[in-house]
Amino acid sequence: MDEYAWVNVSYGEGDVDGDSNAAGSSYDQASVTFGSDLYRSPSGLNKVGLFASLGQVDSDVDDFDRTDSELTSYVGGAYLGAYFTEALALDVVASAGFADLDTSRDTGSGVASGDTDGVLYSGAAKLSYTLDILDAYDVSVVPFGSVESHTLDLDGFTETGSGETGRFGSESETRVTSVLGVESAKRFRLEQVNGAALLRLGWLHQFQDKSASSSLTLASDPTMTLSPESPEVSRDAVRYGFGVDLSGDTRSFAGYADFEGTYNSDAHEYLATVGFSVKW
Repeated sequence: MDEYAWVNVSYGEGDVDGDSNAAGSSYDQASVTFGSDLYRSPSGLNKVGLFASLGQVDSDVDDFDRTDSELTSYVGGAYLGAYFTEALALDVVASAGFADLDTSRDTGSGVASGDTDGVLYSGAAKLSYTLDILDAYDVSVVPFGSVESHTLDLDGFTETGSGETGRFGSESETRVTSVLGVESAKRFRLEQVNGAALLRLGWLHQFQDKSASSSLTLASDPTMTLSPESPEVSRDAVRYGFGVDLSGDTRSFAGYADFEGTYNSDAHEYLATVGFSVKW
């Protein structure tokens, strides 16, 4: 049985507009992921594999130069891709890992710093169906629906530094989103290379509350607890993307590049990914 190993690197940025609840923020994220197919069918359509990923998200609060956070994650997981028919496919991913959060908060008279650990869990499932209505033009049309869930549990921590420090209680935040959309791929060939140019468009919906809050107890007055909230963000957004896939005739080497964006009236995000796989 052939074995495949793969790696991809991602980088993205995003921003959230402020409102009457809280100031806005901007962030950038980067990750590198290594994986291997434990099983892949001769057609390459059905596969099972494992992966490990290292990621980091840096966030800055608007109008507060010394208020920011850095979240580093170490994740491992498994994935499954299966075709029930030549057209109907299911892709499932599950992962879990550890997180380290470093924070800095402008107190007005100094900077309070924090450090805490946590765990995170993620799962996603995508069901798609390939239509052959434009097959004569080497174009595939693939309607799809997907559901994702991401949970981050953080331990409580006490800030250190100057100014009004405080203690944050433990937090747990879960985000569940769905996407309904369609993907189109135009197949082409360049000498010994098979390729496909991809376009995606979908509607994203978040099922959780529009804003999240945390609990902060001031060190100078333990009886006073504040609940700072994040800005409210619309639950609905446009999800769009485009990319290109390339592979040799023997599929001993394959590469891809992908760009994905999310847009609504309150927040914007994009993520660019490049990767390749080899047979060994």
